[in-house]
Amino acid sequence: MDFNNQSFIQPIFNWWLGITELSTNTTFEITFWLVVIVLLMSLLVILMLSRKLSTYKSLLTDSATPTLVIDSNSATISPWDMDGQIINCLFASNSAFIHIKTLDGLILSCSPSWATQFGQSVDQVNGHFEDDFYSASKLGRIKSYEKSVLIGEIQEYEEWSTVDDNNILLRTIKYPLYDEDKIVVAILTVSHDQTEVMELNERLQNENGEHLRIEAELSRHNSLLNSVINATPDPVAFMNGNGKYVGANKGYCEVVGVEHRDLIGMDRQALVSRDKKSWLLQQENQLLIDGKAVRYERLLHLEDKEPRWYEVCKQRYVNNTNGESGILIIYRDLTERKRIEHELEQAIEKFDQLSSTDELTKIANRRTFDNKLQHYWSTHHSEVKQMSLLFCDVDSFKLYNDNYGHPMGDTVLTRIAQVMDGQVHRGADLVARYGGEEFAVILPNTDEEGAIRLASKILAAIEHLAIEHAYSKAAKHVTLSIGIATMCPESESSAAQLLENADKALYLAKEHGRNQYCVYRDEVDDNDMLELNFALLKS
Repeated sequence: MDFNNQSFIQPIFNWWLGITELSTNTTFEITFWLVVIVLLMSLLVILMLSRKLSTYKSLLTDSATPTLVIDSNSATISPWDMDGQIINCLFASNSAFIHIKTLDGLILSCSPSWATQFGQSVDQVNGHFEDDFYSASKLGRIKSYEKSVLIGEIQEYEEWSTVDDNNILLRTIKYPLYDEDKIVVAILTVSHDQTEVMELNERLQNENGEHLRIEAELSRHNSLLNSVINATPDPVAFMNGNGKYVGANKGYCEVVGVEHRDLIGMDRQALVSRDKKSWLLQQENQLLIDGKAVRYERLLHLEDKEPRWYEVCKQRYVNNTNGESGILIIYRDLTERKRIEHELEQAIEKFDQLSSTDELTKIANRRTFDNKLQHYWSTHHSEVKQMSLLFCDVDSFKLYNDNYGHPMGDTVLTRIAQVMDGQVHRGADLVARYGGEEFAVILPNTDEEGAIRLASKILAAIEHLAIEHAYSKAAKHVTLSIGIATMCPESESSAAQLLENADKALYLAKEHGRNQYCVYRDEVDDNDMLELNFALLKS
């Protein structure tokens, strides 16, 4: 406010003359009035200065825009209100590499992860210049990226970096920060580790990997707090100790399905179903008491969208100004990672299935047979139970391939495998292709009589197929020879012995004319050690 000093003093001067009736012609009177004038003017100047100082303080204290004062001696950010406390808490709970610097590279603030990559703490890093940590070539690349940021553009790029002697892929976003005159005065840098996503994608044959969705909107251009919150790709919100929301970014509003203007001031319980309110209150009250961060996974069914998996992280923050506590909530989207993990599990399951199945006949292969035989041998040894083995071979199969062709031979093997598998009805029994035209059947907890019954059924079923084989030495159709061995596993014996016995029985079945089964007998006289099924011999 401007004052006309002359018009203000003249009435007072005239009034004083009227009271004192003094003459202005005397030296004393002139001096007296000069002193009065000087005192009045000094008082007026003091009042005007005091009013301006009060106005400046009010602007800094009561401004709706969060205001930060930078101390040039310590180069740290001192908050006038609680924004700085919330920023520090957000930095501490975020896994991203975040730092804020002036245009000449002076570090104003950073996250613990950004400081740790240089083996420093946050306090050790703040106040130093960026060139204290990066090589000249690295600084050159950074400055090239920041050219567009200096004119107000957001810059995004990916590059490899070395952290703790490990090469990691960082996805970096640089944001310009403005003063009240819309001039860029600082740069906010947010980097996310993309290494794990890249490695998962490579294991799935270079399929498209997880893409972080950045949803950052500077709704209030002069607010550093909102710049940091909106820059993070994760939905973020914070609430006071009474469970009422006091801030959130756009991503969080989308997740909970509430407009920002309606979310602020809303009670947290209004967004939770009744059956989970008790659990939620207990969890958050305990968090406010002991300060231990809480992490858990949650499947959210968003409106008009596919269900998405999120990791929920809750962290306590404390306002050092008034000592009040609040809770910072961060949602991290796990949907892409869950999808990749699921596809990887399916790929492993499919690989296991392919590695255990014969590609041609679709029954168990040799690898599965060996594993199952050893497994059943061990269990039967401990339980003292008998087990049997059928070792089978297609008669004159080479002649069949030579005269009918290998494609027809593959068809015969497939049909025989299907018939043999169809005769086995117990879940523990296993039919496997041992190799070439050889098949084997493991019969756990089966005596010799049971093995003979199954062998007879298989021979009859193969005969019923009536597959023509004019070049066979056993019959005019495709036939099978089977060797049978039964053992009760003992310490001095092995699964290999059972297989060897069945193979010996098969050999003798071939020697006695094929198209039959023979049973191995563990006797001294080889002539008496086999039981032959001559009824099935064909001329």
